[in-house]
Order: sequence, then C-alpha cells, then structure tokens
Amino acid sequence: MIERLITFWQEFMGPAAHPYQFVHPADQGALAAFCANRAPFEIPGPIGEVSWAQYLANWYGDEHANRRGDLVELSLLPHPYSGSLTNASVFVLSMNGGASDSWYRELHLDELRRARYLAELFQQNGPNWNQRHSGFDINNCGTSAFSYWGERNYDLASAIANAIGQNIGQTYDFMAREIATLELVAYPSRNSREITSLIPRIPPRLQRLLDTRDANTLRNIDFGAIPDWGEHALTSGVRMLAALWNELVPSALEGIKTIIVTRGVRRWGFSNCWIDACPNVIVYPRQLAQAARLGSNTPGGQAILHRLYQRHIAQHNQGG
Repeated sequence: MIERLITFWQEFMGPAAHPYQFVHPADQGALAAFCANRAPFEIPGPIGEVSWAQYLANWYGDEHANRRGDLVELSLLPHPYSGSLTNASVFVLSMNGGASDSWYRELHLDELRRARYLAELFQQNGPNWNQRHSGFDINNCGTSAFSYWGERNYDLASAIANAIGQNIGQTYDFMAREIATLELVAYPSRNSREITSLIPRIPPRLQRLLDTRDANTLRNIDFGAIPDWGEHALTSGVRMLAALWNELVPSALEGIKTIIVTRGVRRWGFSNCWIDACPNVIVYPRQLAQAARLGSNTPGGQAILHRLYQRHIAQHNQGG
C-alpha cells in the first residue's frame, strides 16, 4: 500500500492542461466544495508562476488584513509526507503542515529547493533527493522544514548521538534516513481546527476492525469498498489511511516499524484501546498533542531512540 500511495502522488501534476497545479486531481472536487462558501476560492496556475502579490491576496484577502485560518492554503504545494516511505523504520503522524510565508519563498522562488521537494514528493531517488527526510537532512539547514524538525528536536538528536557514538552531523543523517512523517491532510493551513471536514470520517464498522489490533485483519481491510467518508473527505486522506492500516500498523504490531501518533489520534483511527497496547505504536495523549514534540523525554522521542539504537546495532553487525 505504500507503493500505491507513492504512485497516487506521482499523479499529482496531472495532465498538462488541468488548471489546478497545486491540488491532486482526485482532491479537486472535495476542495472546491469545501472552499465554495469561503470566497475567494482560487487555485493559481502552474508551479513557479504564483507572484508574491497573488500569494498575499489569496491568503490575507484583498485588504491583506485578517489571516483566513479556516482555509487550506492552495497557493502552496501539498505536503503529504517527508522521508523515504519504503526505507524508514519510524513514522510520525500529524494532521497537516503549517502554511508560512517562508514556505512560499522556498517553493516558489528557489528552483533548487522546489526540485528537491518534488523529488521527495515523488520519491524519486537521484541528484535532487537522496532518500532522506528534508527536515532532518543537515544539507537543508536554514529551511523551514529543518527548523521545525531538525532544530526543534536537537535534544533528541543529541541523545541518539550519545547512544550510538556518532557526532551530531552523522546522527542527523541517520535520522533523515530512518524517520518519515505523514500528514492526514496534505494541504497546509495556519491551523487545523477548521479543516476537519476534509478528513475522512472513520465509520463504526471500520473502527471495530481497526480495534482488533490484528495484523492479518488490518492487511485485508478494503478501504476502497467503504462507501461514505464524509461530504468533503479528501481522496488523498483515504489513500493515506489505507497505507497506514494495511501496511504500516501491521508492521508495527510485528515489531518491524515504529509509529508515533502525535496529533489527530482519533482522526487517524486510533481509539483508546490502542493506548499502551503495543510498544511500537505510541499514541500521544491530549496534553502532549498540542506541542507534538519528539524530545528525548517524550514518549515519541524515547520510542525513536529505542528504534534507531536497534537499527544502528543491526546495521553495524551487518557491516553497514
């Protein structure tokens, strides 16, 4: 299912003629309906052709006065995940990325960074992307992604460095290879309170299957057969849930992966029965979800330290 998720986002650009270059074709209908009563609804055209004035008008409104926090920001590229989905051993789950003016500048005005971002989105290993999480890759120092993930979790990086006997640069490289982050809503916004209708709604029958905590049961759930996810539910969100529950959660139950659910716990499908039920599935309580930190003293940070220490020992024993 991870491969299907990657294939889905490789279709992001769509046919050359379609006008919505910042929205996956499968999400256009839901987003248009969601934004219909939140004028002005405008998806500017091709990547690299959104001027600073257009961005400001789209985000702040004609008077550039009040931030419209209830809108997804469609002048920015979607951000469903970071890191190597096929190689990562740790997956950190959140709701959606934050919109910022620096994100605009990096993706619209810096051609190299935009090329690197698109290569990571399409999971295309090559000169623009080396299968590393852009937020932990020290080569991206100075970007908004590294500021949020790398600098914000420096104490965790230091703890891992001490545990595995590497310097901080080597440790960030290790974290960039081993950690991936997933967003349930791929489109950024200033806050996540007003975009809940875009998130697929977990029906009771599906929730009962998720609560079995049985790897084989989870692998066999047909997410495509569920008839109603909600009026504005994004197809990209359904694809993300399918990848999570058909592949990643079973792997965590079998001890292969670690999953850390920092925000939107129930939206991702984790009910109370998952709390402390599996050592490789860390569900943040409400008091930790707001900051959603991965510091060395947090449950998520400790789980990452444990998994990466195991990975380091295994690779060392294999001569890697």
